[in-house]
Amino acid sequence: MKKYIYLFKFKDDEKALFELELKEYFNSSLKDQKTIMTSVDRDVESTIFTRYKLDVEISCDTIKELVDILEERKYSLVDYKIIWAKNEDFEYEYKQQLKDIRSVGQSILGDFNLRTPTCIYGVTYAFNQYHFGKVYTHTNSWMKHINKPYSYSYSLDVRLARTLVNIASKGDRECRIIDPCCGVATVVLEGQYLGYNISGTEINPLIAENGIKNLGYYGYKNSICNMDMFDIKDHYDIAILDIPYGVCEKVEESFQIELLKGCYKIADRLLLVTCFEFEKQINSVNFKVVDVGFVKKSNFKRYIYLCEKY
Repeated sequence: MKKYIYLFKFKDDEKALFELELKEYFNSSLKDQKTIMTSVDRDVESTIFTRYKLDVEISCDTIKELVDILEERKYSLVDYKIIWAKNEDFEYEYKQQLKDIRSVGQSILGDFNLRTPTCIYGVTYAFNQYHFGKVYTHTNSWMKHINKPYSYSYSLDVRLARTLVNIASKGDRECRIIDPCCGVATVVLEGQYLGYNISGTEINPLIAENGIKNLGYYGYKNSICNMDMFDIKDHYDIAILDIPYGVCEKVEESFQIELLKGCYKIADRLLLVTCFEFEKQINSVNFKVVDVGFVKKSNFKRYIYLCEKY
């Protein structure tokens, strides 16, 4: 079975969020490290936390053993580059990295290209072995969505929005996702970029129009309707709800609970984002919390509740 190594990097205040995404999107968990080896194949750009993805072709105990294997196989590449894929869990002296990469590169037949290679291969050290294979580097593609034409200071962060889509979808392309209070389409935009079947509704006509314009600005199709979420007739696999918490005006808890009830009617699961603990209210509408994460920014904390129906 094909194996992949993912090398992650995340901030301390994003660790709980990352672990929730890792569990749902990669069907994996960490054991005090920032690296996993798995048979799950994900696009390196799909998650904000992936620094490198390596398609494992050879695993061995020493660089010499790797070199011997490559020479024995008469391994050949054209227009390639070899890099060291840094493992955040492993201290590896820079001069030694260069020496090892040079040894590996010299054992490969063909012409290399350091400036404009058509393929990049890498070596990393993880799980007490050296691993070699084609490597993909994250290019922070999510950053292009930061400067969308319309945004609000209280809108979800783009990084969080992309992570929410991964958690909600579990990587299933058949998953039907709805953001019933989609605002200017931050979550919908990330879902469309990742190739998911995602829709949004927004009750405020001006905000809905701005969300549609944001999608169009990046060339994505319109999947937003200006309507009340309580009028939704379709059914979805999961709803992603950033619950209104009263930035501009007070939002009563009773109304927030009504929103949860609305999600219960239209979706089998719910991914809820709040700025306060909300498990009691979730249970009151017959959703159960199956997992929870959070992300902090200064003194502001957002809770992420993954819920299923009882």
